Amino acid sequence: MLMALFVIVIMSAVASLIFSMTGKVIKDTTSQYRDEQSRLLAKSYTEFAIMSVMAHDRTALGTCVKNINGTINTLTIGQANPAGTNVTNGGYIVETNIQYLGTGLPAHTSCELLTNLPIADPAAISPTLLIDVFVRYKDPDYLTANEADIPFITYHRRTLQKL
Repeated sequence: MLMALFVIVIMSAVASLIFSMTGKVIKDTTSQYRDEQSRLLAKSYTEFAIMSVMAHDRTALGTCVKNINGTINTLTIGQANPAGTNVTNGGYIVETNIQYLGTGLPAHTSCELLTNLPIADPAAISPTLLIDVFVRYKDPDYLTANEADIPFITYHRRTLQKL
């Protein structure tokens, strides 16, 4: 009888340890997934920004691509994502800022060139893009009663690309 009670106590201690470890593993897996997804979105938006700038006719239109922004509410394979600004249930906010530096851009365009660079002669470099991508999302494991109080987690990617 005493042996049976001892075995039950040991088994309950092992079960509580297993449940605790399972919860931590699930939380770490979710966090890692969200981080990897934000990195992939930043890479995709960087490539999309480069393609947008390359396809945009700056000479004929007299304008430059400066920003590309997007909101992804959910990422479900095989389904379209509805537009909106609510980032609950696994949503992401992506902001892409594009800046131009160097020479070779048409003079009549609205492209703002970066001139305060620590380069000996900034005008001597070929046309180059400085692309900053910010991917923001909310931590689903953050405990609060009000969703507006959940802070954003931001991933930043900076790319320097010659045209």
